[in-house]
Amino acid sequence: MRLFFLIFLTYLVQAKEQLDVRIIIPPKVRAGSTVTLLCLFDMGGIPLYTVKWYRGNYEFYRYVPKERHPATAFPFHGLDIDMSGSNAHSVTLKDVPKFLSGQFTCEVSADAPTFTTQSDSANMSVIEIGVRKPLLIPESSIHYQGTPLQVNCSAQKTDPAPQISFYIDEVKVDSDLVQNLKPGMAIFFAQNMSNDPGPRWLRCEAKVHGVYHLSSASVPILLKPATDCSYLKTPTWLTYAGLLLVCKDLVQINIMLYDPF
Repeated sequence: MRLFFLIFLTYLVQAKEQLDVRIIIPPKVRAGSTVTLLCLFDMGGIPLYTVKWYRGNYEFYRYVPKERHPATAFPFHGLDIDMSGSNAHSVTLKDVPKFLSGQFTCEVSADAPTFTTQSDSANMSVIEIGVRKPLLIPESSIHYQGTPLQVNCSAQKTDPAPQISFYIDEVKVDSDLVQNLKPGMAIFFAQNMSNDPGPRWLRCEAKVHGVYHLSSASVPILLKPATDCSYLKTPTWLTYAGLLLVCKDLVQINIMLYDPF
C-alpha cells in the first residue's frame, strides 16, 4: 500500500511538471474596444478536464471539452463575452469598460486520475480616453538658423501618460532633446534645421502603447539666416537672446521697442 502511494505521488508530481500554462493578454486596452485573452497550455499527453477564466476571484468563463456545450459564460457586471470567438485557448471580450481593469487568471485542470491544476495570471488596464489629436504649437512660423525655436506639443491627458515625439520633415527628433513638462505636454528647441530651400515641416505624435497612436497636423516653418535682424523688431525673449550677438547694432533700439517691464 505504501509503495502504491509513493508511485501515485510520483505520478502526480510528474503530471504537474508536464502541465505548463501561460497567459497572454494586452497590458493596456482602450475602453470600448474588443480584446482577446489567450491561455496557452501544454498538457504533456494528459487529457484536459477544464479551463477556467477569472477576473479577480470571480469566474466568468469555463471550457469543459467533455460537455455537450463545452463553453459556458457566467454573469459578470460589465463583461460581454463573444462566445463565437472563444474556445479552450482564448476568450474574446467586447466593449470592455474602464472598471474591468485588474488581474485575469487562466486555470487549467487535467482529467482523471491526476486532476492536476496549474494557472497563470496577468494584469490588464482599461484606459478611457478621448480621440483628440495632439496639437503642435511652434513659438513662431519663422526660424532663424542658429537660434532656439521653442516647439510645444499638447496631447490628450491619459493614465498612463502618452509618449510624445517630434518630427522634422518626417525625421524623428532625438528623445534626449524632448522635455516632458507634465502629462500630455512636451517641448523641444529646434536649433539647426536643414538649409535646403523651402519650409521645414514639423509635427508631433502622442502614443500609449497598445491603446492609441495619433499625430498632429504638420506645420510649416520658414527658414531665414540669423543675420537677418529685421525679426528683432518684434522679438520674443528666446529669439532676442539668440540674435543678440549677431545684431548688436539693434540692441538699444529693440530694448526701447520691446520692454516687458
